[in-house]
Amino acid sequence: MAPPIRDWTSPMVAATGLELHLDRRADAPLYRQVVAQVRDQIVAGTLRPGDRLPSERSLSDSLGVNRATVVTAYEELAAAGLVTRHVGRGTTVLAPPRDAEDSFAWAWSETLGAGEDRPGLHSILDGIGVTDRISLEAAEPAASIFPVEAVRAIVDDLLTSEGGRLFRYHEAEGISALREQILARYRARDVRTDGRGVLVTSGAMQAIELLVRTLVSPGDTVVVESPTYPGALDALRAAGARLAPVPVDRDGIRTDVLETVLARTTPRLVLVVPAHQNPSGAVLSEARRADLLQLTRRYRVPLVEDAIYSDLAFDGRPFRPLIAEEGAEHVIHLSSLSKTLAGGIRVGWVIAPLPVIERVARLKQHTDVNTSAFLQHIASEAFATGLVDRHLETARAFYQRNCEVLTQALRQACGPAVRFDMPRGGMSLWCRLTLPGSARDFALVAQRRGVSFVPGDAFAVGREQDGGFRLTFSRHDPETLRTAATRIGEAVEDFGQRPVYSRQTGTRPLL
Repeated sequence: MAPPIRDWTSPMVAATGLELHLDRRADAPLYRQVVAQVRDQIVAGTLRPGDRLPSERSLSDSLGVNRATVVTAYEELAAAGLVTRHVGRGTTVLAPPRDAEDSFAWAWSETLGAGEDRPGLHSILDGIGVTDRISLEAAEPAASIFPVEAVRAIVDDLLTSEGGRLFRYHEAEGISALREQILARYRARDVRTDGRGVLVTSGAMQAIELLVRTLVSPGDTVVVESPTYPGALDALRAAGARLAPVPVDRDGIRTDVLETVLARTTPRLVLVVPAHQNPSGAVLSEARRADLLQLTRRYRVPLVEDAIYSDLAFDGRPFRPLIAEEGAEHVIHLSSLSKTLAGGIRVGWVIAPLPVIERVARLKQHTDVNTSAFLQHIASEAFATGLVDRHLETARAFYQRNCEVLTQALRQACGPAVRFDMPRGGMSLWCRLTLPGSARDFALVAQRRGVSFVPGDAFAVGREQDGGFRLTFSRHDPETLRTAATRIGEAVEDFGQRPVYSRQTGTRPLL
């Protein structure tokens, strides 16, 4: 049974007098607005010593902001001596110091800068490990199907044969045994590896980060799919790139729109997830595959292929890599074991022309020296012994069953209020809300019903995905997914009865 909706804000206001109004049109970052208003209420005596402030998650839900916004605000207040924070007891108001105003001049925010208050990868990872709700946020392999005994046998054999050598420094490109296993795997899929090299990375996210830092300068235009992976958007924004979104439908990136973008701009690169795209689940069609390669070649734009989900087709047929095609010399390919085996096995790789590999390897050496040699040896043996392929069979069947369970339960619980296309693989379901209002506001309502997911603006350059949201089905058992769908259905009913909040007003009072 879903937990009842709890409105903690009214008693909190009654007990402490706390009232916050955030102006999203103001120049001041949202966390600074929280800091300033709480500080003013403490100095004025509205908030008194001993008063407890709302929890980080409760306040972020009520304000409609990222949890990181509230965490940063509370840290600033603590640094100024206005509140104290204790695990298990929350955040409590202290007597304001005499120099409360001056103390803020030395807060760390002044040194670090404002940053950016928008959803990203950190907001998705916040959902891992929560116990107060069912989290459908992270696209992560299920721990319940991890091949514990097989990996234990690999580790035991490695410790016996290699001992302490497993934990030495290694070359930045990766240990030779793993690189050879990766290249052999791609040769078996008709990829020509002459003139190409492999760089082992600490997951696909590092591969993206290193490629962006190598290829993109501030002000460069980069073409991305919309919606797309938030981690890639984070890396590109951090590099100062100008993002040019191209829509995705069931057949992958819209190459007709891409052609228009390429004709009007001079992009530094194009980044795509061609198979079981995150979050849409799209698979690039044969016609668009040919168009994508032809267009990027004609306009002389490097094409980065993120193939992290390519082995997760429910029918068992892996997506043919773009680098397997003739004339794909301009394609850079990346993938990882993070989705096929375990998220904590931070082993990814880049396959690219040798000059690119050499440049990226130098940057990696300055970043983290090398990916964990211990994990690389485990990955190499997992490929060599066939463990990866055996586990893929188990994982695909598990994810397909979970996908069927979740979609059937959603149809029953939500009816036409939530629409989606059936994915053909991967770990997630891309949904569209047909009710008036944004998916971010809907997500807040759903959290009060005990289920959480990622709204569409986390996957977008702007507001073009405001009505979408992603549900992942990879981590939980079928019964938990049915319960989650029921709670989403209850949230649909709540959302349809709510007072409509207008984003144009720019403020959201804490009531």
